Amino acid sequence: SGPLASQNITFNSGNAGRITLPANFVLSNAYRKLRCRVRDSGVAVSGCSSDQFAVRPASLTVTSTGSADADAAGANTTATPRIRAGANFSLTASSNVVGYNGTPQIDNTKVVAHTSAVQNGVVAGNFASANVANGNSTGNAFQYNEVGYFRLSSFGVFDDTFTAVDSVNNDCASGFAAAGGKNACGFGNISNTAYFGRFIPDHFAVTAGANTPACSTAFTYFGQDGVSTAFSLTAQSVSNTTTQNYTGTYAKLGINTWSNFNFTASPLPPGSVLSASATAPIGTWTNGVANVVAQHIVGRPSAITAPTNITISAAPMDADTVTMPVTAVAPASAFRFGRLFVANSYGSELLALAVPIEAQYWNGLAYQRNQLDSCTLIPANAIQMRNYRANLNACETHLTGAGSVANGVARLNLSKPGAGNSGSVELSVNLNAANGTTCNSASASAASAATTPWFGNINPGARATFGIYKSPVIYLRENFGNFGN
Repeated sequence: SGPLASQNITFNSGNAGRITLPANFVLSNAYRKLRCRVRDSGVAVSGCSSDQFAVRPASLTVTSTGSADADAAGANTTATPRIRAGANFSLTASSNVVGYNGTPQIDNTKVVAHTSAVQNGVVAGNFASANVANGNSTGNAFQYNEVGYFRLSSFGVFDDTFTAVDSVNNDCASGFAAAGGKNACGFGNISNTAYFGRFIPDHFAVTAGANTPACSTAFTYFGQDGVSTAFSLTAQSVSNTTTQNYTGTYAKLGINTWSNFNFTASPLPPGSVLSASATAPIGTWTNGVANVVAQHIVGRPSAITAPTNITISAAPMDADTVTMPVTAVAPASAFRFGRLFVANSYGSELLALAVPIEAQYWNGLAYQRNQLDSCTLIPANAIQMRNYRANLNACETHLTGAGSVANGVARLNLSKPGAGNSGSVELSVNLNAANGTTCNSASASAASAATTPWFGNINPGARATFGIYKSPVIYLRENFGNFGN
């Protein structure tokens, strides 16, 4: 076949049979193997070089058009397209040189993640052999195991095998730089590529921790705020490796927003609903992992309900719709249907009168004292005092005591009204709304609210009476003195 390129040269006696070509050959195509043929134009004499050589492209350009080209600067944390970590995306290495049919490779030491990334990550996958018609190669099954963006620094995509005919004989310089009068054996992208992405986690994994009841180590009241679930949340790739770059602005699951977790509870009695606590969930994304504590309210049922073990589950979903393959289930928690009970009390006007307030729960058959309750607080100023009768006037007796429930009972006291002040007063606990007046000293003041929605919305009440008696003895006092022999 005819030559790809040719030059005419003239030997003279001073050349001693060896001459250097006056100009380089310029070839527009790439070739794996070429030889040089010299032919005498005067006589039919020709010869071919014993050495072979390659003609390679000068460089490669790496792109990902329409696949992982969300933001060339690698800074936009909401740009699309989005690729799940470990899922397939495409890269194209272009030489635009006809005849190049080599297979580029990726050097993972040249992978550089976006600014502030924890890990550079690894790119897996292979390029196909370049199309000889245009010298371009595409791989459609690359995977990146991290979140965010990555780029390839110079020669991150390279080919050092297309020139094998030269490298085997040391006729090209090893690496990517010319040396010793020889061209480099390898070639690739000569500058940093654009950033490729945006990559997001494939899914979340949850490791359940311990539940903490709102009231004690054993139970929570229906309607009581504060039962908490603790769990570890991990952002993962398709192959279940942790995507450590899911942190900062690249973490799209806001830990402090309760609704992001899509919590559910089961079984819920009729009328009961699961809702967010007044306290937001806590936790921070660090290297793709967040340790979360979320608090909840399991609402008070519409009818009395026996003790129930309820499971709270989570199915977190972030702004990129990353979620979990299955719902995460936490250990079951015990819930009780509660009420407050205040009994009528009576005694001498010369003594302080105990006013026990009992925390109770429905055991399935009846209400009984909730001896596990040592968390409820019934402040004395949340008890309305009204309807004074007989000789007892407002604030001639007043409430004292901390009102802390212990073993199911809060023990408050009415101070002694004194001689001549017999009578009664109606006591009513403001469960959820402030109403009326109370006496915590010799002067009346506005009654507050106990803020205990887990005891319902019907304020319990009773009457305290001074000057009536249960037995023949109304008031007994012993005097001790000295008696003579």
